[in-house]
Amino acid sequence: MMEMHMDRRRFIQASGVAAGVGFTGIAVPGAANAAPEEPEPDSITVDPPPGTIEITDDDLRVRLHPDFPQVVDYTVGGATLAGRYGGAHTTITIDDVERGVEVEEPQLAEDGASATYRLTVPDLPGVSVDAVLSVADGVFLWRLTNIVDPDRSVHRVSVPRLDLASVNGTEASARVVTADLSVDRATSGDHFYDLSAQEPGTAVSDPTHVALLHGGELAAGFETNAVEDNTAGGATADRVQTDNSRYIATLAQGEGAIYGTVSPGTFVVRGSTADHGLGADANPFVRVRVVGDANGDGVVDWQDAAIAARDVAETIAGSEDVADEVIKRIPFNIVSQATHPFLRILDDTKRIGLATDGLGQSVMLKGYEAEGHDAAHPDYAGHYNVRAGGKDELDTLVTKGSEWNATFGVHVNATESYSEAHAFSEELLRDPIEPGWGWMNQAYKIDGPKDLGSTAVLRRFQDLRDEVPDNLSFLYVDVYYPSGWEGQRLSQELRQQGWVVSTEWANKMPRESIWSHWANDENYGGSSNKGLNSQVIRFIDNARKDVWNPDPLLSNANIQEFEGWTGHQDAKAFFTNIWERNLPTKFLQRSEIISWTTPTEDEPGRIVLADGTEVTSSVASVSGTEIPTDRLITSDGATVYEDGKYLLPWSDGDERLYHLNPEGGTSTWTLTDGWSGPSSLVMYRLSDSGRTDEVTVPVQDGQVTLDAEAGVAYVLHPSGQLPEPRDPSWGFGTPVVDPGFFSGTLDAWRVKGEASVETDEFLNRQALLGGGAAASIEQHLHDPARPARHLSAGTWSAWAWIEIDPTSTREVTVSATGRGVEPTAHQAAQGRGVATTINASTVVNATASDTKHGRHFQRVRVTFVSDGSPVAFAVSAAEGDAEVRIDDIRVVPFTEPEDPSPTEETILFEDFENVDTGYWPFVTGADNIGGDARTQLAERHEPYSQAGWYGLNQDGDAVEGGKLTDNVLRGQWSLMANEENEGLILSTTQASLPLTPGHRYRLSFDHQTAFADTYQIVVGEDTVGDPVVSEQVERLPLPQARETERVSLEFTASENVDTTWVGIEKLGGGRQANLTIDDLRVEDLGKVG
Repeated sequence: MMEMHMDRRRFIQASGVAAGVGFTGIAVPGAANAAPEEPEPDSITVDPPPGTIEITDDDLRVRLHPDFPQVVDYTVGGATLAGRYGGAHTTITIDDVERGVEVEEPQLAEDGASATYRLTVPDLPGVSVDAVLSVADGVFLWRLTNIVDPDRSVHRVSVPRLDLASVNGTEASARVVTADLSVDRATSGDHFYDLSAQEPGTAVSDPTHVALLHGGELAAGFETNAVEDNTAGGATADRVQTDNSRYIATLAQGEGAIYGTVSPGTFVVRGSTADHGLGADANPFVRVRVVGDANGDGVVDWQDAAIAARDVAETIAGSEDVADEVIKRIPFNIVSQATHPFLRILDDTKRIGLATDGLGQSVMLKGYEAEGHDAAHPDYAGHYNVRAGGKDELDTLVTKGSEWNATFGVHVNATESYSEAHAFSEELLRDPIEPGWGWMNQAYKIDGPKDLGSTAVLRRFQDLRDEVPDNLSFLYVDVYYPSGWEGQRLSQELRQQGWVVSTEWANKMPRESIWSHWANDENYGGSSNKGLNSQVIRFIDNARKDVWNPDPLLSNANIQEFEGWTGHQDAKAFFTNIWERNLPTKFLQRSEIISWTTPTEDEPGRIVLADGTEVTSSVASVSGTEIPTDRLITSDGATVYEDGKYLLPWSDGDERLYHLNPEGGTSTWTLTDGWSGPSSLVMYRLSDSGRTDEVTVPVQDGQVTLDAEAGVAYVLHPSGQLPEPRDPSWGFGTPVVDPGFFSGTLDAWRVKGEASVETDEFLNRQALLGGGAAASIEQHLHDPARPARHLSAGTWSAWAWIEIDPTSTREVTVSATGRGVEPTAHQAAQGRGVATTINASTVVNATASDTKHGRHFQRVRVTFVSDGSPVAFAVSAAEGDAEVRIDDIRVVPFTEPEDPSPTEETILFEDFENVDTGYWPFVTGADNIGGDARTQLAERHEPYSQAGWYGLNQDGDAVEGGKLTDNVLRGQWSLMANEENEGLILSTTQASLPLTPGHRYRLSFDHQTAFADTYQIVVGEDTVGDPVVSEQVERLPLPQARETERVSLEFTASENVDTTWVGIEKLGGGRQANLTIDDLRVEDLGKVG
């Protein structure tokens, strides 16, 4: 015999025998003259031995071998399907060692529905197991229970060639079908073995994730918890493939024909690290459902077997909500910027709810921990993003968001850890220590098997489950690599805690994950790591998961972001994706697939769902960026989608119809049977303000004629069942009403002069103070917990994002006034309050996650102490031609920096201990505009965050004692640039560092710098215009400083430009080319001359 390894499959084929369908032969020198080896063919006759046991539930009859727990055959409705051909097994495999077993006489239950076999293993004293074979509700269950293992020596068990079901090529239609978790769009994971077409001598052993088989009368589907243990090492680990194989499909030579069988793979009884506290796995099992023509199409084929497999599949947590979750969002916070505070996300949730008339939202919070995305992993609980609002505002978001049909989840990482994490320790990490991702701080890889086996990872997740509201219900497990037992056990445990699971890659945690990032985002994975490329698996799970590739019939759901992830900010594209792609896709996930044919030259492709919905198309394939509009969908007696136009009935508690006509104009639709009752409907145009432009549409002869604007979505309700308008309460939980102008009005503001709300090209609303006379908007701040009361006593930071037309200047003031308002240190006072005034917006917003990215909006803040009496917050523009735009007002508690060595000349001091948001007084430098920065506020966690712990050498290897600089210099926090991008990475603005032209200033700060001449201080001067002209006028390269040193630079604010600023520029460097800054001070040395 000769063995071939092809596409991760094990093929065995007789020498000199031609390859069968789908296989490649091997030419052997001299084989033509050699007598080929002729193996004895196996019997393919069902021959019940004496003493055969029968179990039944009346619908299904199963005959069992008396000498081993194996199936002889199944009978359903008079038809028979073979179990294992041939004699009884005498061995099982334990931990890759074949061992003989002694089998006691099986005990038949009184009800005749189960039989129990007691197996003992003479080679392993004291080891025994019960095999219980039973039938109930038409399903056969094979399981191992009562495992006795006094020495804990049994980790993995298998019964090679258990052959729970078999078919053979004497039936022309007999097939074995397998499906792997292929994520390559060019390679299908499906394999269809037509047994009657195989060449004599063909032999196949195919490890696979899904296995089906059928003859001409019966088909079988399976479910099992079998999985290889990727942590076991040796031959076992070598068998673990990226497809998480659960079954072995076998083809072999029988007497007169090739036959095929399906057997379970390896069962993990106890993982390699389970004795550290995790304990044993659930009892091994296989379910088998045997059916006839399950879909009623007149033939028995793999689709009937797939229906059977779906019937016995384990329930997946969250799968019941997949069809209703039309909208996937990824609000993004990173690098301390908190560009999407939790209560801003709540307002966006309401906005989307209004704009879609309440469609389901699934909101993944990237950056809910610490300083945002990829910070403080794996602190799942107890280390929340304070700058984004902290735990209290996270809870408010999740709780109030549920009122808008939104569920929430968080991005987590069980693969890597960062030194700022409370959970970080050398015990957590692999040995030897290995580096991981290293964007804002260097991560190190977690010892995953140990973390799981000790249950430490489970305790961390349970802490999160205990701390957050129930509506924070799903975990997005990022960069999770393991296949096999480790991922299966972790995901099972997460489910037991109450979590819904999703993953970065579609082939990870496949028995629990309902959503994959790379399958749903065309920006990731190229074409080789996308959705599952398997018609078989999609047939089974289409309604239960979102892990799919594009399809001309079914399409696939996508994310199109506007909340900062990957720098996207275009809400117009976000809503277009909902209406053109996601809603029709989700409509086809509301019922299970029961029939699927692909297009031929003569017939279009066709899918039928269990509720009678049909979709047809003659298109064979579509690209990832192409929305499949060339299709026809009929449902409940009517056409509901045709060539991109639709009138889709929708029910998720409220009955309504959605209409879209991409080309616009008039279209006539026959209503479905379920909508035949109303005599008229009311149609609304959908916008960020909700339902608008009400029109009554008569129903005539069961039809409606609709007039639509191109690309605009509409919703229709029955005339007598109109929903009440909703009050979004913009800014709920904050001291400001309508802080982002989501209402589209200035009703919450006291207005003077020419002021309005505009919608920009990305569908974002913002306030506009027109050119000309002075103008302002003002609002009294309130207590978020008691909105009828004034802002409570305390110290506060209040700001607005401001853009003065960068081609001109105009004086703009942000102020907080009231009789009980006092300035904090270094905050300018004005009358009975505080104020910050600027006259130019020359610094571009280079923060990629900001909705104002690429424009000239920057934060203008005031900080003040209030005694609890009324406080008015205002943005005022003096007379001037330049337009002024305002957005995202925010007010948060503030803690003043503690200056250990104050001077009379100091106009700014920052110790970075309690920064309200971002890098204040710095903003992201212009040269970081192309992507996410690599600077964030660093948190102390000794010894790991400090010099002398492990660090990377120039080859990228972790070296003990190799960390060159401290992440934190004094106190708990410092500002750290981690191997930053080259160019200007930090700069000040007029608002963050107000400078008086003609004055001399001294900038100083403590720093550590790993290498000389990798960073430098720069002084720049800007002049408004189109474009803004920016010039660096002074530079001070920083020397190597692996102990804390203080650096200072004196400069003069020019009287000949609009803005003088200071910043940090990255010049170059490799591994650990880091800069840490602390105790920043700016002093006014007086007017020059």
